[in-house]
Order: sequence, then structure tokens, then C-alpha cells
Amino acid sequence: MTPLHHRVPVTVQALICGALGALGHAPFGLWPVALVGLSYFVCRVCVARRRWLVAWAGGVGYFGVSLHWIVEPFLVDIETHGWMAPFALFFLATGLALFWGLAGWLSTRMAGPRALTFVVALAGAEVVRGFIFTGFPWALPGYIWVDTPLRMSVAWIGSYGLTLVTLVAVALPYVGARFWPGALGGVALLGLAALPGLEPMTQTDSLGTVRLLQPNIPQDEKWHPDHVQDNFRRKLELTQGTGGSPDFVVWPESAIVWPLDVAGPALEAIAAAGGAPAVTGLNRRDGRDWFNA
Repeated sequence: MTPLHHRVPVTVQALICGALGALGHAPFGLWPVALVGLSYFVCRVCVARRRWLVAWAGGVGYFGVSLHWIVEPFLVDIETHGWMAPFALFFLATGLALFWGLAGWLSTRMAGPRALTFVVALAGAEVVRGFIFTGFPWALPGYIWVDTPLRMSVAWIGSYGLTLVTLVAVALPYVGARFWPGALGGVALLGLAALPGLEPMTQTDSLGTVRLLQPNIPQDEKWHPDHVQDNFRRKLELTQGTGGSPDFVVWPESAIVWPLDVAGPALEAIAAAGGAPAVTGLNRRDGRDWFNA
């Protein structure tokens, strides 16, 4: 009987592995599953004749799952905009996967073990993705460690460095002639990266209290004229809190509906409510152009 992985097209295998790799992100947090998926994805790319195509397919699966939340805005008014949701996710996933396909193509021009050249090229492609065309640095492979001690290594190597460490770790089993020595090397590499997060905190001085607001306002009410004032008062009440005075207050992105040039009274109300410096998101207009501020 032919093994299953010989009967399933390699592009489909890469697509599935990419989707498994995305399960390390929120809300799933299944980083062991992500490591297995990413590792086998690297293996499939390395043995493929058209590495760019297999790498692209893996990227489609990865971004299709990790960016599933992109459909939420289209579901606010589902009768009007709901039909756009699958197209938005499809084109975003297939478009961002082009960076992974580029990494697969570049790896064929690089000298060295296939697995290492590919993940180095892939880590570089993720850097480019984070900056080109104003950048889209969401869902980096290194983000799968957000709930683990490995997240602390970002203080030294950054999110792109942690992405490289992660990809090298899953590639090491395919660098030498034997799988398990490389797998143990990958585990050791991740263990070294986790050391900063295992060290107990020695700072004794208080850094102050930060109050983070999550008003949990339904999306369809956030900008509704009938709810604007009530929503704002609700955020002010959360800013005041029920006990103690914070040293710093953080409001959400686009938390204020009024543009920056007329939001003075709202900003003063926020400062008075918390009695502390505050940061918030709102809109800024420059002629006919609008920006986040």
C-alpha cells in the first residue's frame, strides 16, 4: 500500500502543515502542534521540485488560519458586507503567502543545507512583510510563544529574532542525516531562548500601576450615534475604577469617535477621570485623508 504522504499532493500537505503551524497563535495557543506543523512543512518544501509553490501553499494555510479574525468587521452588517468576508480572507492569505513563496524561490539560489537556507530566507521574508507597503507584521511565527517563557527573549533578539530561532529549531531535524539528533538540537535551541523567561525577577522597586480598559462594546454599537455618549461614559467609569489610583491609563485603539482636532474636551475628561496620564487611540484628519492617531 502506498504511504498516505505519497498519495496526497505535496502542495496539499504543505497547506495542511501551514494551517497546523497557525494553531500556535491566539486563541488556540497550541504551540506544540504548531512546531510539528511547521517542521513537517519545512520538510515538504525541502524535498519539493518547485519549492516556491509548496512554500506558497504552506503560507496560504498558515495565514488562512492565523488571520481568520479579519472577517469579523464584515459580519457587523452581515446582510450588506457579509459576502465580502470569504474574499477578504482568501485574497489576504494568498497574497501574504507570496512572501513565503518568494522565500522558497530564494532558497534554491542559496548555498547550504536546504532546510536552513529555506528558513533563513523565510525569516527574511517575514521581515520584509513587516515593513513593505507600510507593513503587515501580524502573525509572525515567533508570536506562538506569547504565553510561554520564550516571549521574554524578545527583549534581546526582538520578534524577528525569535521568529528566526523558531524556524531554525523546526528545521534542524532535516539538516543532518539523522532526524533525532537534529530534533534534540532544536529543543536545546528553544531551551536556550527560554532562559531569560525562567530567571526570577530581581527588581524590587514598583514600576507603578497601569489601568487597561476593555469596555467590550459590540462592534455594531461602537460608532452608532445613539450609543456614542453612553459608550464614552462607560469608558470614563472604567477609567475611574473601583479602588486605587493608577499611574497610567491605556484606552483601546480608536476608542474615541471624535477626530483629534475637536477631541479636546474628551481628552480632558479622560485625564480628569483617571487622575493620571493616559494614552488612547482616535482618528486624525488631514484634508480628505484620515489616519489613526
